[in-house]
Amino acid sequence: MARRRTTPPVVEPVASPPTSTPWVPLWPLSPPPTLAYGTSLPASPVDGQEAILVDSVTAPTYQWRFRYNAASTSPYKWEYIGGAPMRHEMAASQSISGSAYVNAPTPGPTLVVPLAGEYLVEYGARGAGYGQNDVGWMSPSFNGGTPIDSDAAHCRSYAAGGDGNGPHGGKTFTLAAAVNITMRYRCFAGPVTFGPDRYLSLTPRRVS
Repeated sequence: MARRRTTPPVVEPVASPPTSTPWVPLWPLSPPPTLAYGTSLPASPVDGQEAILVDSVTAPTYQWRFRYNAASTSPYKWEYIGGAPMRHEMAASQSISGSAYVNAPTPGPTLVVPLAGEYLVEYGARGAGYGQNDVGWMSPSFNGGTPIDSDAAHCRSYAAGGDGNGPHGGKTFTLAAAVNITMRYRCFAGPVTFGPDRYLSLTPRRVS
């Protein structure tokens, strides 16, 4: 009987290892980019850079996030994105007499501007007690200057011994760095009781 002839198995050639270095992703081997965070903004920013400004890195009372806009025609190119405002509150109600602006017996509320720029300054009190037709004004004083009525929040009482609506106001100001803002008060007739919970709040629009 004739033998059956068998075909030897086909052996596939082994592929050569690649000669080029394979692509290796940088993440997560490299740390992620982080925003600047501190009590000052970067000194040499680039367009689109973002940073967070605080008054303290250990116990901040406000956090402001900014984006640098190199194309802005304003001298204040760090534009506010968001964050908690700077705010000072005073719980005590205090009485004011006289038609000239004066400090409250306990002066304030008070804030100091951290950077030159444009700010929304807001202020008010939860309530105020008046005699009939008494009027009270609260207006910001900048670096000890005399406040003006056009900046003031004011309210009127229409009944003797009644509570008028609490004064609340706000306005945008262009302010230099380190300006001290302190609320001052005056009244018509009076005396007028401001409070409780007088407040002063500062929110940036753009800064340098």
